[in-house]
Amino acid sequence: MAWASWLVAAVTHALAPARHARSLIGLAVLLTALVLPAAALTGTPRPPLSVLVPQLALGLLALALPDRLPLWVRLAPAAVAALAAALAVRWLAPEGGYVSYHGAMESLAAVGGALLIVALVLALALAGRRDARGAWALLVLLTPAGLLSVREGGCCPTCGAAR
Repeated sequence: MAWASWLVAAVTHALAPARHARSLIGLAVLLTALVLPAAALTGTPRPPLSVLVPQLALGLLALALPDRLPLWVRLAPAAVAALAAALAVRWLAPEGGYVSYHGAMESLAAVGGALLIVALVLALALAGRRDARGAWALLVLLTPAGLLSVREGGCCPTCGAAR
């Protein structure tokens, strides 16, 4: 349910006014935060915190998006997500087609590094025009990028490995 709400929020962000997207992003952040208590109450396995915490951090940042963004800026995350999904299916998916969180931990660290590199390049480009927005964006994105590189100790309780 939480993952579906993020997809709906992303499509709404690309196609609808910001006020609609902001309310759906807030709902997605709330549903993501409720994954841990819901998993504890129902006894179902939960995604690792190294997946949930960066998602919450980036969702909170998305709540601060400006109201009026050009269409190409609103469509850019969808284009990058589609490209990343195609690359993941091509190079990361095993023979059976099932990808777990535990097999994707190395990719999350790479995503964090890529996020940091893109933010740094944009900050430097904007700094060349004496615009400080890039530096602020870099400072804000340091935490989510770092969180994407954090791993929980051991594996999850469902696969029987010790923590």
